[in-house]
Amino acid sequence: MNKFNLRFLSSFILFSIWTLSNAQNSEQIYVIDSLTKEPVSYSIIRNLKDSTGFYSNIEGQFDKKDLIGKEIEVSSIGYYSKETKLTIKSKYINLKPKNYTIDEVIIKPQKYKTKKIGYANNKDENKVYQTYTCGSELAVFIKNPNGSIAFINKIIIDANINARKIKELNLNFVSVFKINMYSIGENEKIGEIINKVPLIFTSKNLNKKTTLDISQERFLMPNNGVFISIEWVGIENQVTKEIKTTKEAIEPFIGLSLKPSDAIVYKRNKLGSNRWQLYDSNDIILKNRVMKNYIPKISIEIAY
Repeated sequence: MNKFNLRFLSSFILFSIWTLSNAQNSEQIYVIDSLTKEPVSYSIIRNLKDSTGFYSNIEGQFDKKDLIGKEIEVSSIGYYSKETKLTIKSKYINLKPKNYTIDEVIIKPQKYKTKKIGYANNKDENKVYQTYTCGSELAVFIKNPNGSIAFINKIIIDANINARKIKELNLNFVSVFKINMYSIGENEKIGEIINKVPLIFTSKNLNKKTTLDISQERFLMPNNGVFISIEWVGIENQVTKEIKTTKEAIEPFIGLSLKPSDAIVYKRNKLGSNRWQLYDSNDIILKNRVMKNYIPKISIEIAY
């Protein structure tokens, strides 16, 4: 092969790589903060026509090729939801941050006491662990024992880290999940979200008795109590940062207490109907289920 042909072949290969790279990049779209232009990680993308959805990755990125010409809703904690129609030219989706009014709390210098409350230490004869598909959210209500001001320092989860050995499948993958906190509304329904910033964790944070320290955020616990939830996001490739919304079981696998209790437990699918469903042991649909009384083994540590 002469020098001209070799030079031409090299140029053709480089051009092909550049074209392929640009074609792939043109299919990507980014969810960003409208003010800071920073990416909004793990935002929810819902197709408004069929109510299906998925999450963007840690960089706020997702593939738009199957959504061109379709109406979608993009949402994330701390931002106003946005409905938009994607086009071939769409590159960014700007989410407007919410402005929150925070009640003034006077904190006097003092040594705080701490207390662990909730269900993580419940003892059961048989150990039962449960997980859900991506987009599912499971919430349990934890009452404020003092009925006064307290800070939420830590979230404690009884998780079975051996239920899914992701390392045996691929060292590059981790499960991503969120912790959310809600006030209690009328008729014991889930109220407004308390954490105005996303609390995002991965399966690397899990151990037999997982403790997630959120004390630096200084979240106030409502006087009557708080709903603590786990939201299953997906499986993330740590190299490419691609996130998969899979129907397979992913971590965390949450311990369940089957003892009869008056605990309030809700579940919803944020990528589906997005409606909270109360788990009621008296519900005729749940009466024949083995886990009709189950309580997610979740606790919190408060400072008061």
